[in-house]
Parts: sequence; C-alpha cells; structure tokens
Amino acid sequence: MRDTYRIVLTNPPHQLHKEKLPLPPLGLLCLSAFVKAHGYHLVDVIDNYAENKYDIDTHIRRLTPNLLGISLTAEDGYDGLQFAHHVRQQLPDCQIVLGGQYSSACYREILQECDWVDYVV
Repeated sequence: MRDTYRIVLTNPPHQLHKEKLPLPPLGLLCLSAFVKAHGYHLVDVIDNYAENKYDIDTHIRRLTPNLLGISLTAEDGYDGLQFAHHVRQQLPDCQIVLGGQYSSACYREILQECDWVDYVV
C-alpha cells in the first residue's frame, strides 16, 4: 500500500502571501521527508503561496492524492477551509487532514462544522 498511496502536502491559496516575499514551506518539506523516510514514496509538496490557484486545482486533480494535508496559519485559516471544501468536491475519496496553528487552535469547531475535513492534527 505504501508504494501506491499518494500524499500531497500543501498550504492554502491566500492572497496576502502574494504580496510578501515567498518563503519555502519548511514545515511541509520536513513533514514530507519524515513521511518518505517511513516508506511512503509518493509524496508531493505544493507551495500555494508561490503558485496560481487554478494551476494548483489542475495539479491536485492530476495527482489524485489519497490524502491531502493542508497547513493552516492564523491569517489563512478561512481560505484554507474553503480550499479544503473545494478539494473535497473535486476529489470526494481523498482524505483531508488539516494541521498548523489555526487547525490546532480551532480543531473542535473545524471537526464540528466542516464535514469535509477528515482529521485535524
């Protein structure tokens, strides 16, 4: 299963980040390395802060992940929830996992109100 299980890790598209100097998603890259070291080889990291939203939609649909991990910060939490909902509509069988500071602070509300989210870590 580990050889065919595709994981995509990303941050949500967020307009505020377009105006900032884009920094690499170090947390997602570290998580990707950890997951790969534990036998999951089909792991992709998509930096939505540096990409165009519509390119990301096409890219995620092309990859058809089994699991999508989205890292949410305080300033992009709402956008991230909308992005997760959009992905659920496009890929209903994909497990959606949220992490990051926003997810940690609001996990109860997210799990109660967002039925398109499978897990919060």
